[in-house]
Amino acid sequence: MARLHTAAAFVLANMPLGAEGTLSVQDAYDVADFFIHQDRPGWAKAAEDWPHGGKPPDARY
Repeated sequence: MARLHTAAAFVLANMPLGAEGTLSVQDAYDVADFFIHQDRPGWAKAAEDWPHGGKPPDARY
């Protein structure tokens, strides 16, 4: 969900609750763009997220 396209696809299919699938593609991208850019708390095992190398350039954390 930290990637824009993945988050937007989820939002498009699942939001708003009770009226899923009613957002436009642009609305889904706008919502996803908002929440993926919020500050994220750090966690102890963050280094384990990318065990085979550095994080992808489009990862937000």
